[in-house]
Amino acid sequence: MPKRFVFLSSKRRFDRLRWVAISLLIGGVVLFEVYRWWVPYASWNPLWNQVTVGQSVIGPWNYGGLNEQGYLRFYSGFQVVLLPPTAKLFDANGHFVILEGHTPGSLTYARPIADIPPGWLLLGLCGVGMGGFLWVTRSRRRHSGGFQVVGNKSTLHKVQFRKDFPPSAGVSEESPQASTQSLGWPGRRRRFRAVRNPQPGHKEASNRFRE
Repeated sequence: MPKRFVFLSSKRRFDRLRWVAISLLIGGVVLFEVYRWWVPYASWNPLWNQVTVGQSVIGPWNYGGLNEQGYLRFYSGFQVVLLPPTAKLFDANGHFVILEGHTPGSLTYARPIADIPPGWLLLGLCGVGMGGFLWVTRSRRRHSGGFQVVGNKSTLHKVQFRKDFPPSAGVSEESPQASTQSLGWPGRRRRFRAVRNPQPGHKEASNRFRE
C-alpha cells in the first residue's frame, strides 16, 4: 500500500473510535436514567449519600432523626437545628446539601454537583464538543485553502521527493512537474513576481520565487 494512503486509513479509524466513544457515553447516560426511573429508591442511587442517626452530614453536624412533631433534627455538640419534613436544603458551616429523602432512622442527601441531572451534563458536553468540532473544521479549511489534504506534511514530503517514481513522458525527473504528476496531480507552474530594489534611483527589478 502506498504511504500516502496510510494517514487516511488511520484518520478513518480515529473517527470510528470517536463515534464509538460518543455512543458509549450516550448509552451510559440513557441506561442510568432508565435505572433511576425503574429503581427510584434514594439509597440505590450511586451519586447520593445515605447516613443513619449519629453519622456526619456536614462536618461536625450529625443527623439526629425525627422528633415528636416529625421535624428533621441535626445537632453539633449542644447546638440543635430543626427543619420541616418538606425542607430541601440544609446548610451549615458555609456548605449546604440537598435533602433527597428521609426516614426516622436514615437520611439521604446529595452534593450540589451530584444533584445535576445527567441529561443537562450530557447537553453541556455536547455543546462543548460541537464548538470544538466547528473550530477545528474552520481552522482546517482556512489552512488548506478550500482543498482536502490527504496525509500530513511529512508524509507528502517523503512521497514527493522519492526517486523510484517513474518520470512522466516529456518531463524530466528532476523537474517539479514530474514530482507532482507522479502523485496524480496536474503540473503547476512556478509563479514569479517582480520585487523592486529598495535602493532609490535603481530601476532594475529582481525575480523571486513565491513559496
